Amino acid sequence: MKDRKMAGNADTLYRQWVLLQTIPAYPRSITVREIYERLSSDFDTTVRSIQRDLLMLSTKFGIYEEERGRTKHWSWASDAKALTIPGMTPTQALAWSIADSLLQKLAPQGRLEEIQPFLDRAKGVLETESMRRTRRWNDRVAIMHPGMPLRPPSIAPSVRGIVHQAVFDGMQVSVTYKARGRKKASQMRLHPLGLVFRDGVEYLIATVNDYSDPRQLVLHRIMSVQALTDSIVEPEGFDFKAYIQESFAYLESTNELKVRLSIDPYVAEHLFERPLSQDQEIEEVSEDEVIVEASVADSWELRRWIRGLGSAVEVLEPQSLREEIAGELLETVSYYSADS
Repeated sequence: MKDRKMAGNADTLYRQWVLLQTIPAYPRSITVREIYERLSSDFDTTVRSIQRDLLMLSTKFGIYEEERGRTKHWSWASDAKALTIPGMTPTQALAWSIADSLLQKLAPQGRLEEIQPFLDRAKGVLETESMRRTRRWNDRVAIMHPGMPLRPPSIAPSVRGIVHQAVFDGMQVSVTYKARGRKKASQMRLHPLGLVFRDGVEYLIATVNDYSDPRQLVLHRIMSVQALTDSIVEPEGFDFKAYIQESFAYLESTNELKVRLSIDPYVAEHLFERPLSQDQEIEEVSEDEVIVEASVADSWELRRWIRGLGSAVEVLEPQSLREEIAGELLETVSYYSADS
């Protein structure tokens, strides 16, 4: 008799645990009938039993009911603590903590609330005294980005939220957009195709109105946005990954350049470890000069890299690139010599 009672208690406990797992976090919800349909194939239960379970469990866990018309909907409270069985391990907590720093930018706006309980749980695990060594990893590892650390532009939270949701759902939006250099804003109907985060700027890749060629629009220049009920029309054969590889390389041409550079040996040291290309060749001409040859993309990034090295690099070939860089440097010198 005692064994049967214990088995019955275990079955009830398991059913209630599965029941809790079927309930989504607010603002999503589920009805008692929907819960019953999910559980009835695995458990001998009734709608009435599930109702009793829900009322009892709501006194111990962060679930609550909300009446919508004649139907009662159940949700986990948005601030309810995450339940994980087995408990969250230190490695899992560390992974959640690292993910948190990246997800703040990359996750769709408004979607982080659903995983916030897990982030809070991870923080709680790492804050315990026994987790000091695991927590130390977060304190001693950092990701640095090259270049001048400019402040990110200001984006209205409502704009970011609606645009992110539109990309997530594949729905159209109507925006008021003020392009750089324009005095007046334009009204556009956009078909969002994706988002790119680059140097602190968020780019929305989208087609405009009835045109099929993708454009890049920065979110901080969107003055207002309205979600529409129509699905996007994606250009035939559009490949988002291929598009950003080509468009954000800022290619001057589709041709590959065979560059020959004279570089200061000290500056050239990092090219031994991080070559410009697979076919890179380095020749140490003297104590003061290293010749580097490599096949690279004819891009704006190449020019920015060369400019950034200043007097430590001289473009020897191709002649067209040499003349281009020389012309820019002569113009720059003229700014500083104007008063002399």
